[in-house]
Amino acid sequence: MLAKKKKVNKNNVIAIVSVIALLLGVVGWICYINATNYVATIKGEKITVDEFKFFIGSTMVEMEQNANVDRTSESALKAFWDTKIEGMDAREYAKQQALKSAKEYKIQLIKAKEKGLKLNKEEIEETKAILNQIKQEMAANYGGDAKGEEAFKKDYNIGYDKYEKILRNLRLIYKYVEQELPTFDVTETEMEEYYKESPNTVDKVKVRRIMFATMNLNTQKEYTAQEKEEIKDKAKKVLERIKAGEDSEKLALEYSDDPSVQENKGLFEVTAQTVSTIPGYKEWVLDHKPGDADLLESDIAYFVLKVESRTTYDEVKDAVKEAVQTKKYLERLEKWANDSEFNVIKNDSIYNKTYIKK
Repeated sequence: MLAKKKKVNKNNVIAIVSVIALLLGVVGWICYINATNYVATIKGEKITVDEFKFFIGSTMVEMEQNANVDRTSESALKAFWDTKIEGMDAREYAKQQALKSAKEYKIQLIKAKEKGLKLNKEEIEETKAILNQIKQEMAANYGGDAKGEEAFKKDYNIGYDKYEKILRNLRLIYKYVEQELPTFDVTETEMEEYYKESPNTVDKVKVRRIMFATMNLNTQKEYTAQEKEEIKDKAKKVLERIKAGEDSEKLALEYSDDPSVQENKGLFEVTAQTVSTIPGYKEWVLDHKPGDADLLESDIAYFVLKVESRTTYDEVKDAVKEAVQTKKYLERLEKWANDSEFNVIKNDSIYNKTYIKK
């Protein structure tokens, strides 16, 4: 007797086909994501879109600061980015520099992983603390958490969540560099020559800063042109009194508009790592010796400055040694970057679509 054909449930067939279609869709989506989430590869390691966007942002901020561009002015920013640098469109130049930075970042990550380095619990907590500090500073400067992150995204093209992963990678690189620096031998002659040529990279300078505000610091309302001239004359007179030998601390306590002057008495420490919004402030301080005084101008104030003290070679020898070791490490990093082993293979379809909007 012939066996009866089993009746197929139409609904089951539809369900199975739907599941297969869904799975194929998911696989296709994963393949699409994998093909579009990176800008380039180095030795099989991907430079992700997020990483590249971050390095573009970092490069642009650095370029704007180095050029003393008023970053609060859209017209000033546009004028800067419409120029050419080394015969190249400024935006394309920034992209190429960002790719170079991303390459060095990735090479060092590869080296750290080859050495078997990983972050321990304490180091992971360090990165979280750094991120929280950044969040707090951005919130304080821009009026709340949301506005702070928005400003961060505007500069660095990614939010805090994506930046945290990059921050962990940077901490791993720092751990690798910490272990590598002591492997470089340094002579006393090398240290002395380095300090003679580049004291500003290691010295600590104490400077007295007396602020003469050209706006109401509470309302942010600018004073009139005539009022600003009167304030400038006042600042000049205080500068002359300092040059004549009067006590700069007493003058700071008497005249400075800085809200923190009662706590710090106008005294600040400046190093190569100091970040300041006062144009030319760090450069002036690091280029001068104790006793030198001058007047600087910013968008919000005139500043009378006097260098109070500066470290000597003997006081910063340890920092000099580390600086020379760092120089040698960077020379080795440059050799790696020029080695064909670490050639960048661009994902052109994504690299070319990564635009700079300014």
